[in-house]
Amino acid sequence: MMKISEEKRKFLKILFYGGAGIFLYASIKNLIYLSKLPPKKIFISKEELKKLQEIYIKDDFLLVKKENSYKIFSRKCPHLGCKLNYHSEKKVFLCPCHQSTFDLEGNYLSGPAKKNLFSLHFKENSQGLEIEV
Repeated sequence: MMKISEEKRKFLKILFYGGAGIFLYASIKNLIYLSKLPPKKIFISKEELKKLQEIYIKDDFLLVKKENSYKIFSRKCPHLGCKLNYHSEKKVFLCPCHQSTFDLEGNYLSGPAKKNLFSLHFKENSQGLEIEV
């Protein structure tokens, strides 16, 4: 039977515990990344809603107001997540990064995105709109 020298044994211990530590660190980091944060809720009062034009753009969402109904989309482009802008002349949402375009219904029109805009959940009550971002 072959004996392992004391130096080799120390080296193997360091290698084992180092590998286990790296694995544990990566596992914890992945768990943190994969765990979902609760959605952020944004409230728009009835008074504010009455004042809004057809298109309302905030940092996290796009709101399209049509008479008494609303469509609310994430402001992130489905291609790479750039923040969309509104092009008033063409009446489309436009990605400044790669020029993907979307109509006011959130439908993909052109560019590399190839997907429609992501609709956000919202609740309308007597006081206004609560949007989950």
